[in-house]
Amino acid sequence: MTNVRAKICTPQFLQTFKEKFDSEYYQMYKSRDRQAVEKLFDSPAVFESNRISFNYSPLVVRGNESFGIRNAKNIYTTFPNLTLTQASTEEFWFTMLNTFYLDYIFESLEIRDTPEYLKNMMFMGTTKAFFSQHLSRAWWIGYRTYDEEHISNPWWLLDFLGKGDIHGKAFSLFTSTFTNNKKIGLGIIEGILLSQDHFKNVQYTYAFVDKYFNALGGVKILDILTREQVRDITVKLLDDVWKGQYPINSKDREHILKSE
Repeated sequence: MTNVRAKICTPQFLQTFKEKFDSEYYQMYKSRDRQAVEKLFDSPAVFESNRISFNYSPLVVRGNESFGIRNAKNIYTTFPNLTLTQASTEEFWFTMLNTFYLDYIFESLEIRDTPEYLKNMMFMGTTKAFFSQHLSRAWWIGYRTYDEEHISNPWWLLDFLGKGDIHGKAFSLFTSTFTNNKKIGLGIIEGILLSQDHFKNVQYTYAFVDKYFNALGGVKILDILTREQVRDITVKLLDDVWKGQYPINSKDREHILKSE
């Protein structure tokens, strides 16, 4: 499927779908009724985008550690020219998931099949919206980790972040307001990577560093920091923790430090 137009629905179509999901639509997915879903989305309220075209490539369903990395690379490289406004539009990702990526929905439901799981997959939540809907989440992880300055492998930081629980780590790091500034997120990941001899590459570590920068943001304008400064602040923070010069409780220490 090459160079096809993306699809998007009207806000009214999405709202009606949400209102009728539990009572009418969930059963279509539970019974894997592809024909019913396709008929539902064959509607005047679902239309082709005049601005977005793409080359389809299927997503990987959970089954190995690298699936999150592969899906982030896939979706971001499939839609590299989306504006941030387009990438923030729930109607777009919702429609794409239920049309071109319908196989992904059905395959995912073989692993976990509940109404709440399907809602989280399809809809942007009221909080941390970009990192709930599965296509949106993959694109934003790809966007936030793609390092144009690293010519030989722009994905080197995603490859590191994606080891283990990629979505938990991404949620802890990228749902903070200050990481809307892409260079801050890249600097934090690089700082943790440089500290990996002593620190675990786990969600707790990202949450700990995130908490530190949140506090730092109360006394310093984070947006004026360079990426290199963010990296160095992260490395120093973790080095001070390792040396016992930055006090943290024993539980946090156990979660983020490798065995000493």
